[in-house]
Amino acid sequence: MFQWVHQQKKLYKLGELSAYQIVRLEDMGMQWIKPKQVTGWNQGFQYAEQYFEENGHLFVPKKYVTPDGFELGKWIQEQRSRYLGLSRYEISDDRIDRLEEIGMFWEDLKNAEWDWFVGLLRECIRITKKPFTIGKSYRHKNYALGEAVSRVIGQYADGSLSAEQERELRKGGFQFNIHIK
Repeated sequence: MFQWVHQQKKLYKLGELSAYQIVRLEDMGMQWIKPKQVTGWNQGFQYAEQYFEENGHLFVPKKYVTPDGFELGKWIQEQRSRYLGLSRYEISDDRIDRLEEIGMFWEDLKNAEWDWFVGLLRECIRITKKPFTIGKSYRHKNYALGEAVSRVIGQYADGSLSAEQERELRKGGFQFNIHIK
């Protein structure tokens, strides 16, 4: 009898019982264990897409929670874990493609974020075609470029900016004595 009950609950969970079967089993005293509400992948993707539209990137902090309580940082981290094979779950090629279309980076995030920053900074400098000052609140393509420049200036000032990073910035047209505000 236990195996039969277990089988009915399994069929219920899989959605393979008809409404008639469910009613009959409930009439016999069957109590279903309602599955925990799990946010669908598409809902997580919508939050990721919105974050990308607002920020211009998907470098979401691990602890980031949307204003309505969705743990987007954890969701993004889980997608990366699935891609890298660090999760017991897999991610489909279609989902990989969809995430990459909105700027998902899978590996070497530190370098990917640096490359993104340098690319936007170069573009910004090229577009203006003249020396300008970047304020801390300056945004370019919805990316908080001013905050990133401020962090880099701090690293330059305290000596933690590598010589290679400094060369890359100077090569892109960044002048530490002009672009600081």
